[in-house]
Amino acid sequence: MSDKKIVSKIDYLEIFSDAFRIVLKNRFLWWFGFFLVINVVFDPNYIQNENIKRIFLGAFLSKKIALTSVAAMISSIIFFISLILLLIAKGALMKTTQHILEKKATSFVHSWKEGKKYFWINFKISFFSSVVFFFCIFILWIPVLTAFYPGTHFIAIALAILAILISIPLLVLYKFIQTYACFYATLANLNIWLALENAYALFKKNIFNSLIMLLSIIILEFFSFLAVIIVSIPFIFVFRLMEIIFYSAMYKNSTSIVYSVAIILFALSIFVFYSIFSAVLQVAWTLFFYEIAAQKKEKKIEESILESEGQLNEPIVVNSVKTIKTTDNDFDENNKC
Repeated sequence: MSDKKIVSKIDYLEIFSDAFRIVLKNRFLWWFGFFLVINVVFDPNYIQNENIKRIFLGAFLSKKIALTSVAAMISSIIFFISLILLLIAKGALMKTTQHILEKKATSFVHSWKEGKKYFWINFKISFFSSVVFFFCIFILWIPVLTAFYPGTHFIAIALAILAILISIPLLVLYKFIQTYACFYATLANLNIWLALENAYALFKKNIFNSLIMLLSIIILEFFSFLAVIIVSIPFIFVFRLMEIIFYSAMYKNSTSIVYSVAIILFALSIFVFYSIFSAVLQVAWTLFFYEIAAQKKEKKIEESILESEGQLNEPIVVNSVKTIKTTDNDFDENNKC
């Protein structure tokens, strides 16, 4: 049986259900999911707070250089701290999942140490792959930018469309190679170059399955956002009702307290939900990586159905521990022949 036929039998539903059970039974993983959410909140590309933008713009236009510099410095520090937490959290979730599959003891402190251990290699992979990607994008868009001369708009538009069509698959390739390289570096202890080489080879052999996994993640993220909106409707209704009750009872000054409590509770609920959700997605990516990169083709993740409630809290384990297949594994096998 060929590798392609075996890999195509991936049970995506089982991967996500196993990831959910792992995160639910190991609640310290929620903290690492929280660190993932923090990075999204403080990422400059996702900051949507108009008040923050207005403060920066107002300070800049009023030539308050000192205020602008301090605000920019504080924002940069917060962003880099959140980036460090992101990489540590990803490494911690990868290694913790591996330890759970191998029936090893896990804890927040141990997982944190593992995340710090692989921080620099994951940072180097992310930095190097990002530099290469943006350099390629820059080279790709140079002809488009230089084509916008009087009378050449048609050519420029045609080149822009072509550049977009090339940029999309290039972005997908970049993200998958970066993700798989981090997995190889963290789970198989490969150096940056071997990790990138193996990541490219793995993605090349599993393009279809990788895209299905990505599409599944996107669908889950969409429905999670939809679920938050649906749940927030009765939440808003209840606090609006409380506001009316307080106001009608002549406790007019209490309305601001009600609003504050409502905002805090709602924000905490969203953070907890997305912390769990982010941890589940990262664990699911790790389980998926094991499915396509395990050396033994017939690897399966099994959960023993036990009657005891205490036994039901045991972590999901792999039936027999497998090593992750790499290109240097193949090289060694060929030399033995």
